[in-house]
Amino acid sequence: MARRSRKFQIEQALSDVGIAAFAIDAERRVVFFNRGCVELCGCPSEDVLGLPCLFSSDAGTTPLGAVTSALA
Repeated sequence: MARRSRKFQIEQALSDVGIAAFAIDAERRVVFFNRGCVELCGCPSEDVLGLPCLFSSDAGTTPLGAVTSALA
């Protein structure tokens, strides 16, 4: 129960931050996609949750197109 509560607290904290934030699970499926991501990518969270994310980054800056195209 405590783990579930902690997950809920993290999701609540990230939901309304002023930046785009998403999370993937061990299988690289999108499990969290906040309002900032929706505004940035133009994709409703319902369309993205559960999709595999093939994006990987390096130390450099990655363009938005690379992130959105990695959402299969």
